[in-house]
Amino acid sequence: MRRLHALMLCCAWLVLGGLSFAQSSNGTISGTVTDAAKALIPGVTVKVTNTDTGVVATGVTNESGTYTVPGLLPGAYSASASLPGFQTQTFTDV
Repeated sequence: MRRLHALMLCCAWLVLGGLSFAQSSNGTISGTVTDAAKALIPGVTVKVTNTDTGVVATGVTNESGTYTVPGLLPGAYSASASLPGFQTQTFTDV
């Protein structure tokens, strides 16, 4: 019985130890782009810029108007959304 208890403890340690390596310090910015009438807009280019480093990451809205820009390091960002025929919107201190 004691041997079984030790084996279970070792298995739990291995599983929980492996999970701790799955954590990441990177973040993601995601959202939905709509027009003034609240219609979803596909094909919008979303550009996210780290204001400290100047590193730029981009995403494009899908048919549901949603986008995701993953793998962002901690920091201050500005984000802009652009599509021909529409005014570009820029947000600072994101």
